[in-house]
Amino acid sequence: MIRDRLDPRRYLSRLGHLARQPVFVFLTIWGHVWILGLAGLFFHFEDGNPGLQSYFDALYWAISTVTTVGFGDIHATTSVGKVISILLMLFGSLFLWSYVGLIVAAFISPDVREMERELTKLETQEKRIEQLISRLEKLLAQSKN
Repeated sequence: MIRDRLDPRRYLSRLGHLARQPVFVFLTIWGHVWILGLAGLFFHFEDGNPGLQSYFDALYWAISTVTTVGFGDIHATTSVGKVISILLMLFGSLFLWSYVGLIVAAFISPDVREMERELTKLETQEKRIEQLISRLEKLLAQSKN
């Protein structure tokens, strides 16, 4: 049982299933478009920023901002750039943590369902054992009389 839980194919299968879920596809597309778009806006409105030499620099800034790494080597110098930064921090975090939540749920949910089934079986067995104990107690009481 433990060996099955450690099998990488089990988790690759779950990721494959997750990748076909509409909410995951939507979130992936939405998040990437958001990051790429705000990186483009940042590059456009931060014209003259010494840390930005290319769109790639703006994309680097966007990814380091979304992942909360934020090295600080590139930062906003204009008011519009600061607003773009705030938007990326808010919506980027929403994107990233929603994404992480979906991935974690894909890994854990099947195991939780399996545990719930096992728990239901155990509860049924417990009730049956309680019935048998009650019956035995009655038989024991009858045999004493």
